[in-house]
Amino acid sequence: MEQVRRDFAGSVLDLLLARRDLALTHAAANIAPLKAGQELAARLQVRPTTVLLLLEETVYSRDGAPVDFSRNYFVPEYFQFHLVRRIPT
Repeated sequence: MEQVRRDFAGSVLDLLLARRDLALTHAAANIAPLKAGQELAARLQVRPTTVLLLLEETVYSRDGAPVDFSRNYFVPEYFQFHLVRRIPT
């Protein structure tokens, strides 16, 4: 934990990628709409009825073990997402 405090610069994923012993291979993400509710509305300074985009993502290592989980909330009027899907060959 001390390394996180000392080396942390804002991106947990960058910190994990710097650790070569983890051998990260992929992440699985889900994006879904939800109403902000009282607590998130207060934190994001929006109305409780505002629809947010919830992005939940799990990062996996080479052996399939989950290494990191994140939950991020986005106000749609400020963010636009572009997805690129790979087709296995």
